[in-house]
This record gives sequence, C-alpha cells and structure tokens, in this order.
Amino acid sequence: MTSRPTELPAGKPRREVVSGLAEAFRRHGIPALILRAPGVDAGAAASAIDGTWRHDLDVLVPRSARRAAGRALDSLDWRIAIGGLGAWSLIPTVSYHWEFSPNLDLHRGFPAGPLPPGSLRSLERMLRDRARPTPCGIPAPDAAALSVFSAVQAARPGPFREMWLGDLRSHLETAGLEEVLRLADDLGVGAAFRWASGPEAVRLASGRGAPLFDGVVPRGMWSGLARVRRSVRPRRIGGLLGGSPKPGGTIARSRFAGLELRSGPGAFIPQPVTEPMVDLALDGLPRRGGVLVDVGTGVGAVALSVALARPDVQVIGCDLSTAGLRWAERNRKRLGVPNVRFLHGSLLDPLGEELNDRVDVITANVPYVPPHVFGERYRDRDGAVLGQGDDGLDLQRQVVGSSTIFLAPKGRLIVQTSIDQWELLAPVMAGWGFAPQPMAGTSFEDAICWGIADRGEG
Repeated sequence: MTSRPTELPAGKPRREVVSGLAEAFRRHGIPALILRAPGVDAGAAASAIDGTWRHDLDVLVPRSARRAAGRALDSLDWRIAIGGLGAWSLIPTVSYHWEFSPNLDLHRGFPAGPLPPGSLRSLERMLRDRARPTPCGIPAPDAAALSVFSAVQAARPGPFREMWLGDLRSHLETAGLEEVLRLADDLGVGAAFRWASGPEAVRLASGRGAPLFDGVVPRGMWSGLARVRRSVRPRRIGGLLGGSPKPGGTIARSRFAGLELRSGPGAFIPQPVTEPMVDLALDGLPRRGGVLVDVGTGVGAVALSVALARPDVQVIGCDLSTAGLRWAERNRKRLGVPNVRFLHGSLLDPLGEELNDRVDVITANVPYVPPHVFGERYRDRDGAVLGQGDDGLDLQRQVVGSSTIFLAPKGRLIVQTSIDQWELLAPVMAGWGFAPQPMAGTSFEDAICWGIADRGEG
C-alpha cells in the first residue's frame, strides 16, 4: 500500500498575482481598471486579497493598448492563456490562468459580444471617469459604476449570468439605487439594470440575451444579434460572436516544462500536473541515443519536451485524437523539433514490429478518471479525461500488457493515475514482470501518481 504524499504548496499567492499584474501594467504604461473581484466592491476586494480568495479577476485595458497588454501579461508566469489567437485576436477578451491561483479575464476594450467590439465605449468611459485608487495598485470604479457594468454583463448571452447577477446584488449593498438607475438611464442601458435587478433575471436561460438597451431601434438591433448568435453553427462560431473564450472551443496557449504550446477545439490543453513525467522519462533514457514513445500525446507536450531536451533520442507520440495530433504537428514545426514524429491510433497500436524490444521509455497519460466521479451529465468533449471501466483503468491495463512487446530489457513504463488508482494498477504491473514504484505529488485537490515500472531483464 502507498501512503498519501505531503501536499505541495498551494501555488502563487493571490495577492502576489495581483501585485504582479499592477507592476506589469505600470511598467508598460497601461491604464488598467479592476472590474471584478469576489462579487463585492472591486476596490474593497482588491485590498483584501488573500489565500482564501478563489474568484476570478476581470481587468479592463483600453483597446488601443491590446498589444502592450499582451506583452505585459507575457512577462508574468501564467500557465494557460485562452483566446487572443487566430479569429479570437479580434475579440476583446483573453482569459489567463495561473496554477492554483485566480483566473484573469483581460478585457482589451469593453466586452460587448454579440455586438461588435467598441459598441459600448460610452460605458467604458463611464468606468474610467468613476475610477479611484486601490491598495492593490490597480484603480477600480465605484460601486454605482460597477453595478451598471454587472447588469450589462448579465444581459449578454453566456455562461456567467449567475456570477454577474451575484456581483450586482453585492454592489447594490453599497451603491445608492437611485444613483445607479440614473447612471444606467443616462447611458441608455436602464433596461438592463431594471431587468437584472428584478426577479425574472434568474429565470432566463444563460445562453439567451436579456434586455439591454433603451429605445426601440437599439433594442431591436440587440435582439436580432442575440438571435443570430443562438442560431449560428458550429457552436464555436456562436462562442466567437459572444466574445467569451472557453477551454476546448478557443485556440489556447499553454506553458509546459519551459515550452509554449498551442491547442485548439477538440484538443486537450496540457496541464502542469503532468510536467514531472518529463523528468521521469529523461531519467529512464540511456546516456546516448534511445527511443521514447509517448502514449496519449495530445498536442505533444511530453514528447516535444523530451525531444528538445534530448536531440539524440528518437521520440514517437501516439494518439487517437486527430485534432490533438494536428496541433502536435503544428507545435513540432513551430518549435523546430526534428527528432519527433506523431502517429495516429489507439494506445501502442500504431507502432511497428521494428520497435519490438527496442523502446527505452514509454510514457502514458491516457484518460483515467472513473466515469462515476463527474456524474452522468458530464461531457468529456476531448475524450481526454474519463477512463474506461468501473475504476477508470482499463486503458492503463492495456498499455501495461502491450508495453511488454516493445520495451527493451530494463525499459521503463511511466503511467499517470490518481494515487488511489495506483494501488490497483501496481499489482497488474508486477504481474507482467515490472518492478513498480510510485512517484506521488498533488494537483489541486487530487493526489496524482506517476507510476514508474522498470522491466526486468527477461
């Protein structure tokens, strides 16, 4: 039996993330505003950020500063950036994610989808006119201005309506109702505030647009655009019109083991928790040359990391996902990695007989989460999360058995599972002649185990 590992540090403190943002904006001369902290007045929240705060940040910068804002954010240590590439470079919002820390939605201009960018400049000017300094170093508008902002965001079609309605209720605890209503009417969005502050707001489906503008013509234009967004296919085009980048539906950048990788719709975004697999793989390779096969390579994170670290090693990545392999090849070309190739197929099936008993290391990060964990309604869009079988380990068992055909004597198999699953998989490995041992760590709240199994001489 394996014991649970000591938990790793909880990542970069949230206060440090925000202070880093403030310094980066100051260094690049960007007039940023903090628009959202944990559902309360942004100025008050910014002064009270601590390790218990798990809500998103929303920060607004001028549209004219979009390139400078990108350079400022790229100087920080975020792990995943969703949006800002391809067609999404035309959309104001880019979502940045830190490991174990709050996410940041950076708005390069007022978020207005499905309206064209720049359609709500009067609201952006209002937010800047009513901004005040905060202890975190990024100014924030007052509660009345944030009430109008939250009401407008709640009126936009999208998945975060409940969040914005909650923010509105919190802002109204300190803002005068009459002042907010007057401000909304002056900006021509009184309809949005009246709707968002009324009882019918919580009953509208999140994907549908709500009342926004005052006046017959603006109201008709808004309703028509909302209908177009709902009817357009494929769905990712609808998401593009809505202006809200989402994982799995948007081109993303991810930082993995010192590399910047890209992924798109249908491809799983590499996660930092898998980085230790690279070091374990490098440790198992011979001093000169060698062959490594990465099963479930996705966009090529482990395969490319090993190939760049060891140009003398032949690296092969295998995956059943055509979307993942398409992005893996793009990453290979962009990074200029000649000693890796990607093959399409299930697990180790793509390998030929010429590799029998010749592979030094096999890494396998294939789906392992038991199907019952997320419930029946969960949709594994990329097919990269939910494992097979009641315990989620059927694919791992197949890899263990098939690996004995290809691994050289003393070859190494590295499999990623949860620590509890490792206790089920280790006896299977031992039964195939491996000497298994766990290398455990912690990812978010789930213990992750990279099982090292060295093959015997025979």
